Amino acid sequence: MNTISTTFRQATIRCSYDTLAYDISNYAYTVGDAMQDDTTSHSPHAIHLVQDVMEGQNRDRIIRVLDNAYHRLCGLFMPFLCQEESYHNVSNDPGRRPVFHGYTWHLKIPTSVTDAHIDRWGTEAYEYMVAAALADWFEVCAPSMAQVWKSRRDTDWTLLAESVKLHNRRAHTSLSPF
Repeated sequence: MNTISTTFRQATIRCSYDTLAYDISNYAYTVGDAMQDDTTSHSPHAIHLVQDVMEGQNRDRIIRVLDNAYHRLCGLFMPFLCQEESYHNVSNDPGRRPVFHGYTWHLKIPTSVTDAHIDRWGTEAYEYMVAAALADWFEVCAPSMAQVWKSRRDTDWTLLAESVKLHNRRAHTSLSPF
């Protein structure tokens, strides 16, 4: 009986909340700025709403969307997850700043998965989270732009899922008698 043995190593993917928030704000500002050129269909108030994505209580909605995207990505990475971790890493001590504020996946992956693949997974996970937040936000504030970001979110998900599934080959026993 032939047995294929697979060795594993640890890898970590991190998405910083600060960089996610910056990119979400930056994209929303850019879209709002482009909307100013078309004042016939967009009022100054609508432009202001689009650009205020990370202001006040709007931030809470974005955090909920990012949390949902994180949990969906946990499901995708499930075959490789080796450790459950709090995704915000917020310190209970108000005088201490947390070491990392964001989303983390600790993975146990086969050695056949290269660092380039892990970098790609991290980039696609990051892009997916940004697109998910913007798709949700534009659904409320600028429905004409929502479809663009939904399409981008779905494309990022598909690319990441295909890459992860490609490497999801566990050690198995061959059924061949040869």
